[in-house]
Amino acid sequence: EAARVDELRSLADRCRAEGDSLEARAARAARAFMLTRREEEMLALLLKGRTRSEIARELYVSDNTVKTHIRNLYRKMGVGGREDLAESMEAARDRRDGEGLLPSGVSDR
Repeated sequence: EAARVDELRSLADRCRAEGDSLEARAARAARAFMLTRREEEMLALLLKGRTRSEIARELYVSDNTVKTHIRNLYRKMGVGGREDLAESMEAARDRRDGEGLLPSGVSDR
């Protein structure tokens, strides 16, 4: 898990360097995949490279609550875990035409 967290932190650093807000990307993904507000919040924190326990502490919820929200957002986004999430977000970041992460017919902008 540490390598996957490092990969997400690296993605976050690249997005910051390019002026791309992780919160804005999470909000677009949340709209596209019909994530709840809490799932969107979890997605933004995952993209910042937070671990489950860090998310739980930051949001004042249990680890099991975090696991449930993350599992639900993975299911809705069609990814199998942090590695898939990082790859999908990276692909969407690299493609400025709105393809990649988002379902067909949904714009990234």
